[in-house]
Amino acid sequence: MAYGVLAAVKAENGLYVSFFPVLIYFLLGTSRHISVGTFAVISLMLSSAVYGSGAIVSREQNFTSHSSLNESIEREIDLPPTHLEVVTTLAMAVGFWQLFMGIFHLGSLTVVLSDQLVSGFSSGAACHVATSQMKDLFGIHIGRYSGSLKLIYMLRDVFQNLINTNTATVIVSAIALFILAVFKEQIDGRLKGRLKMPIPIDLIVVVIATTVSYFANFHSLYKISVIENIPTGLPSPVPPRLDILPSLIGDSFAIAIVAFAISLSMAKLLSKKHKYSIRPNQELLALGCANVFASFFSCYPCSASLSRSLVQERSGGKTQVAGIISCSILLIVLLALAPMFYSLPKCILSCIILVALKPMFLQMKDFVKAWGISKLDAAIWLVTFLSTVLLDVTYGLLVGVIFSLFTVIIRTVIPSKTFLGRIPETDIYLDARRYDMAHEIKGIKIFHFESALYFINKELFKCSLMKHVPLKNDCLDIKEEERIHRIIIDCSTFTFVDISGLETLLEIIQEYQEVGVAVFLSGCSISMQAVMEHAKFYERVSQHPSVFPTIHDAVEFQYLPHISISSS
Repeated sequence: MAYGVLAAVKAENGLYVSFFPVLIYFLLGTSRHISVGTFAVISLMLSSAVYGSGAIVSREQNFTSHSSLNESIEREIDLPPTHLEVVTTLAMAVGFWQLFMGIFHLGSLTVVLSDQLVSGFSSGAACHVATSQMKDLFGIHIGRYSGSLKLIYMLRDVFQNLINTNTATVIVSAIALFILAVFKEQIDGRLKGRLKMPIPIDLIVVVIATTVSYFANFHSLYKISVIENIPTGLPSPVPPRLDILPSLIGDSFAIAIVAFAISLSMAKLLSKKHKYSIRPNQELLALGCANVFASFFSCYPCSASLSRSLVQERSGGKTQVAGIISCSILLIVLLALAPMFYSLPKCILSCIILVALKPMFLQMKDFVKAWGISKLDAAIWLVTFLSTVLLDVTYGLLVGVIFSLFTVIIRTVIPSKTFLGRIPETDIYLDARRYDMAHEIKGIKIFHFESALYFINKELFKCSLMKHVPLKNDCLDIKEEERIHRIIIDCSTFTFVDISGLETLLEIIQEYQEVGVAVFLSGCSISMQAVMEHAKFYERVSQHPSVFPTIHDAVEFQYLPHISISSS
């Protein structure tokens, strides 16, 4: 219910999302443990899309979630969409995207979402979620914003309206936060090893708060906002509004990627723990079908919930039958118990959301950890986090992906480049500057370049080599035993070589041959050798470079006297 309100629709829509998609995922999903339904980040992205679309909350003679199919078909296309119509259309669009990626086996696209990117995005989204809950937490009114600096404007409104805080709401919020935080931080940890099932403290707080609110008449006497009416029964099927689909393409694609990435990461985590395999493309199909089906029943896009999945796994759930049992309980709530939540204070739902956000805020530690390991990884986290906070969640994700891809280019433009030395009496070659036992062989330079060789870094490759082995004759005109007469290029780290990279290799070989220095290649991959053969690489040099399986083979070959250099 809390995430339904967060998604800019009603509390009952959150219940529907936790019911209908599970039925489809039960049939098609490959994970035995994830719990499909609502998730904070997805709800936040939905609210951003809803307010950015200019949709209205409702309209007179609005077609509700219980409208008949015929009524929904007769509605006028030129009417402005409601919040519910936007999120159900998004659910269908998200489902279509996921089905498309699943059919064409594009599950690997999520590799662009690195751990640092997801962590920074989640932490930034958590800031938006927490800020959005301030209005219910303090009982104040703040404006609705979308786009860049939305979070800043919301925080400004919060501070400006603190003078209008509802004292009763703050007291209820403080008590609920204290109970939830203390239980989850202190009591739950101590009982974890003694109880097979976790105590549903969130449900207990909701029941107690609803009961007290009903008998104490919180809404009338203290002006505390409550959930109010939740309709009983299941919603009638209503088709989404396809006329607004084109305007939601961008938002739906971002939500589809994030929802799948979150679900897949959770599925991988639990499958690894319990030693079974999942199929990413089948997961895409399962989530896609679930979203398309649920879009007809007043549902917004679903995803795996991190906390709920862990609770389901900890409770002993070993298959998706646990999800069906959860649906059965929800069905009872929807058919009979829903009206009992009329007096539930909205601030209680906000408290539940805030406490649930703790793991996402703790991901800020990932930045400190990444900074000590890789500055580029830390930069990905920071750029994604700041972009999400300042620009909005959808733009933050886009900026994070673009910057992450940019760092890939940086890593290839400025790769590690070293000269290797040999460990005595072995065939092991390591960085001569880093390992004292590795000694360079007289007359030989072994060049190690940790990157692909292509148009972006070809000049760096050539300059780095020629800086240490210059072509000028006055530098080479020294004692014979000290002269460099062989260069071995370690190609084992070349993930690929393009035409520009191949031309650079040719230039290097030819220029060194002119001053009497032979160039050997070692560890060339099969794909690299294929490129060399198709480009007639050997035919284009006057003296063929020798190609060896390993560096050691190239070193040993160079010591054989009077053997001409040939391709091998």
